[in-house]
Amino acid sequence: MLGRENPHANDPDDLDWLRASLSINAGPFSGTIALDITISELVVLCDQLEATLLSLAGHLHFATIEGNWSLDIAFETAGAAIITGSVTANPAIGNTLNYEFRSDPYSLEAAAKEIRRTSEAYTTKQPWTKVAETI
Repeated sequence: MLGRENPHANDPDDLDWLRASLSINAGPFSGTIALDITISELVVLCDQLEATLLSLAGHLHFATIEGNWSLDIAFETAGAAIITGSVTANPAIGNTLNYEFRSDPYSLEAAAKEIRRTSEAYTTKQPWTKVAETI
């Protein structure tokens, strides 16, 4: 995460947006794009991933509001996860990287913990939260 997209915003909806970089390393191919994502999206992704990991079955679909990252996870009967998706640096231009790889549940659990930690780091102290006054 690079931080809030607009750290001086007064509106909670504007403060929900984060600037991040998404790096892809796949064999001889690698690249990094700037990515706008909301704290709310991170929470949804983490909740879905944790729920899917409990059963090691089913399917998870996630896509950012901006449309530049999508992710699908499906579990095989042996417990391995097949992860597919796409990354688009600029949806208006249309250059897209489609990917597919396999992962184990332990790696996905570690990813879920990191996503949860990141989302909590930005939600624990929201600038607009006011302390209740006592009389």
